[in-house]
Amino acid sequence: MGDRVTYNSTQKVFISGKISQTKWTVVTVKGDTPSNVSNATVNSIRHEFDSLNNAVSYYTGFQAGDANHLNTSNLISGNYILNIPLYYDTGPEYFTGGGIYAGILISGSSIVTGPNNYIRIYTPTNTASEVNLSQRHDGKWNNQKYSLIFSPDNNSTAAIRTYKPYVKIDGLQIKIISTYNGNKGIEASYISSGWVEVSNNIITGQILNYASGISMGYNIGNLTGKIWNNLIYDLRGTNYGSSKGIKFGECYNQDPCSTGTGYIYNNTIINVQGGINNESTLGLIVAKNNIVQDSNWGYGGTFSASSNNISNNGAPGSNSQNNTTVSFVNKTGKDFHLSPSDTKALNRGVSLISDPYLPVSSDIEGDSRPSGVAWDIGADEIYVAPKGDISVSATLDGQPWPSSGTSAINYALSGPSGNISNSTAPFTYSGVIANETYTVNYVSGGPAGAALDSVTPIGSQFLPKDDSIGFTLNFKTIPPQCSDGVDNDSDGKCDFSGCGVLPADPGCSSLLDNDELPQQICGNGAIDLGEDCDGTNLGGATCQSLGFTGGTLGCTSPPNGCLYDITQCVAAPNPDCLDGEDNDGDGQTDYPNDIGCVSENDNNETNQCVDGLDNDGDGKIDNADPGCHTDGNPANGSSYSAEGNRESNQLFIEI
Repeated sequence: MGDRVTYNSTQKVFISGKISQTKWTVVTVKGDTPSNVSNATVNSIRHEFDSLNNAVSYYTGFQAGDANHLNTSNLISGNYILNIPLYYDTGPEYFTGGGIYAGILISGSSIVTGPNNYIRIYTPTNTASEVNLSQRHDGKWNNQKYSLIFSPDNNSTAAIRTYKPYVKIDGLQIKIISTYNGNKGIEASYISSGWVEVSNNIITGQILNYASGISMGYNIGNLTGKIWNNLIYDLRGTNYGSSKGIKFGECYNQDPCSTGTGYIYNNTIINVQGGINNESTLGLIVAKNNIVQDSNWGYGGTFSASSNNISNNGAPGSNSQNNTTVSFVNKTGKDFHLSPSDTKALNRGVSLISDPYLPVSSDIEGDSRPSGVAWDIGADEIYVAPKGDISVSATLDGQPWPSSGTSAINYALSGPSGNISNSTAPFTYSGVIANETYTVNYVSGGPAGAALDSVTPIGSQFLPKDDSIGFTLNFKTIPPQCSDGVDNDSDGKCDFSGCGVLPADPGCSSLLDNDELPQQICGNGAIDLGEDCDGTNLGGATCQSLGFTGGTLGCTSPPNGCLYDITQCVAAPNPDCLDGEDNDGDGQTDYPNDIGCVSENDNNETNQCVDGLDNDGDGKIDNADPGCHTDGNPANGSSYSAEGNRESNQLFIEI
C-alpha cells in the first residue's frame, strides 16, 4: 500500500490495494484511476517516503502536500484522505531531538482537515487486501514490525504531536528513551474542535523521570478523543515523577480549560504511576473495559458513564474491579496477552460493538470481539477459535446409505488444518474450526456396484461460527450393460431390448446381463463365436495343421474351455543348421557359420562337394558334378569350388 510504481521511465502510480501476491490495484498521486497501459516497462517499486517524519512533519515541509504529491495541504478542498502506511523494511525509524515541540509535528495553517478528509497514519496489516506481509505487531512488541524510537532532547516534547484535528494513528510501536521530563508517545494539543483517534498502538519506554503514553489537551476547546486498544507499559521513571499512561484534558496551568470528551476503551496500562487521568474539571472521560496494573493510582479525576474497568487499586464506574490482579501470558517477558487461566478480565467486559460514540469490534491485533461468551477487558481479546460442525453422509439411488450404522468411504475433508476425514459415513465432525471453507473430495469406495453421481449441496462450503454444514455423497447403482442404453461392444446393437434406433444386442441374455459381447456357450459341442473348439469337435484341426510334427490335439473344458489344448502335440526338432551343434564335425556350427548351411532351415551341415558321395543322384561326385563348379562346367578345373556346398547347384543344364 502506498508504494510508488514508476514505469516507462517517467510515469508513476501508487499501489492502493492487493488482488493477489503478484497483482495490485493502483491510483494516481491524487487517488484517481490511471489510464490503462500494456507492455509497460516497470522501472522501480519503492516506498514514497523513507520515514513518517519526511511524509507529514511540519519540520520537513509536510511533503505529502507538496507539488510532487497532492499539491495542496487542504484536504477538504481537494476532497482527499491522506493515507500514510508505515513499513518495517530493515529496522526501526529513529528520531532524535525535537526541541520543545515534537519529533514529528503535524502543524501549519495550510493544513486543513475534516471529518471526511483526514490524515491516517497506520501500519498495513490485511494480507488479503493490503500487503503480502503484515507490518503490524501482534499485540506484543515485535522488533520485526514497524516501530518509532524517540530520543528527545528537551522536556515536554512528543514522538508524534498533532495540532490538527481529524488525525488517526493506528497500529504503531513507539518507544521513548528519555532523561527529560514530561515526554509523550502520542499527543494531540491546541485543538479547539474535531476528533483525534489513537488505536491499537504499543507505547513503552526507558524513562529516567516521567512521561506519558497518550496525551490530549492544552486548549480551551472541545476536542473529542477516541482512544482504544492501546498497550502502554514501563513508563515509570527510575528517579521520580508521576508518569501517566493516558491523560485527557491537560491544561498546562489553565485549569479548567477543556470541555472536550475522551472515550477511552479497552486499553491496558502496566507499570506506570498513573493509569488514566482526567486533567480538567470540565473535561469528560468515559472509560470502559480498561486494565491498569502496577500503578500508584489507577484512575485520576472524574469519570462519567464508565464501567467494567480494572485496577490494582481504585477503578471508576459500574461493574468495575478494585484491588484486582489480572493474569497475563508472560508478564516478565512483556507479553500482556490475557492468560487463558485469568478470571478477572476474561469475559468480564461490556460489549462496545454498538456503542453510540465509539463502536469497537476487534482487539489490538485485529481479533474479533467477543471471542468467548462475552467481551474481555483490556487491549487483548483472548483468541478462542470459532467452532462449528460438519456432517458427511451418503445416499444410494436417493436413499440413505448405509440404511443403518456407518460404512467406510474414502474421501478427503479439507480445511485450514488439512485433511480431517476419517473416511466414515455418516459422520459428524464436531467442534472444528469455523469461519473457514471446507471441501469434500471423493476418492474411492462406497456402495458396491455404484458410482458417485454428485456431492450436494456443493463440494466446498463456508462454515460459519457456531453453525453447521453438511455434505452428501450421492451414489447411483451402475446398470448392467444390457440395460444401460449404451452400445458397449460397439457392434451397432444395444441392450437386451434395443436403444432408440439401435436394435437389441444378441449378446444380451436378459436386462440383468452385464456383458453385451456374444455369449460363449462352451460345452454344447458346437464351435461358437470366440471358441477354437468344443469338446471333441476340433473343427478338423490337428497338431500337424497347427505346425507340429505329431501328437494328439485336445480341447480345454469350462470354465477356461473351448480353446485348443496343444500340450500333447509334438514339436518338430530344429534343423541341423539351427540346432547349435557341429553335425558334420568340420569345426563349424549352424548357419551362417558352417559353409554347409544355406539357411537356418537347412537340415544338412555337410559340404556335398567334398563328401565323396553322389548327393543329387546324377551319377557324378564332387569335382565331377557340375553343381560343384562356379560355371557349371566339370571340364573346367579352375571353376571347381570345394565350398560349393551343393552338388545340385547347377548353373547350366547338360544336354
